Amino acid sequence: MESSNCPACRQESTTVLDYCSNCNFPYKGTENERSAHIGRFISEKNILSDSETSIKKSRNILLIIAALNFVMFFIAIFSSEYLLVDAIVNLVIAVIFAMFAFFIKKSPVIFTVIPLLFIVMLYLIDATYDPSSIARGMIFKMFILGSLGYGAYKCYQAEKFKKKYNL
Repeated sequence: MESSNCPACRQESTTVLDYCSNCNFPYKGTENERSAHIGRFISEKNILSDSETSIKKSRNILLIIAALNFVMFFIAIFSSEYLLVDAIVNLVIAVIFAMFAFFIKKSPVIFTVIPLLFIVMLYLIDATYDPSSIARGMIFKMFILGSLGYGAYKCYQAEKFKKKYNL
């Protein structure tokens, strides 16, 4: 059997077959069919670079949230207006978000969805104690939720692509 690398997915495949066993590249198809397949594959493969960009953005957002909570921790420590509980809560939230940011590359979907749910939970808890907090910072909240949600979606699409083409 003769084998070579598929022009589309670059995986080793036997050219005796009519189609690549990995990505269904039509070895014996017309030039138009082969070109169309490679074009579709490249177009779909762009999800991987989009996913990497989304991971970086999500990581930065998580680090910003962690940094803001660290700042609030120090403000609570050195201010007489805040309770020690406020400082501890801000420190715990900061550490949690820093950990999410650190681990996001290991499992992008999980470490994007969990912080997203955690943020929603924090917003809901805050809203139960102070209903007016829902409207405060609405643009900032929507930006965070939208960015993390979009990042989770892109990471999920990339994982599906990798699974589909055994990458």
